[in-house]
Amino acid sequence: MEMVSLEVCIIMFNTDYSVKVYLKNDLISEIFVKDGSVDFKNYSSKTIFLPFGVQTSATIEDLEEFYEDRCFPRERDNCNQILRDLGLNCYEPELICRKTHGLQFDDFVWLQFSDEPQVTWDEIKLRD
Repeated sequence: MEMVSLEVCIIMFNTDYSVKVYLKNDLISEIFVKDGSVDFKNYSSKTIFLPFGVQTSATIEDLEEFYEDRCFPRERDNCNQILRDLGLNCYEPELICRKTHGLQFDDFVWLQFSDEPQVTWDEIKLRD
């Protein structure tokens, strides 16, 4: 089994940005990150798809957990190869989500970061 590199990622992210969370073409939530604080607004009652479920507030740790939930598992057998394919040298969930838009094959949720090139569902969808 191929193991994930323990190399430490030192990444300077933009500290002020927003993330739109979509279900296909429908905006279901928007997350606002400012100076290490997280705020969000939900536009859907489908709590199963919302980033923080039924929570009414969120922390940076909650956001990091949400990003990790939108990634392939750290323990995946070919994790290092996937990271290389993405142009990454370490497992950093936010970076992976920025590269993959948080797409997963088992649902239609995806992420659009305000400080990244803008895309549409039709441009990135894995399936209909």
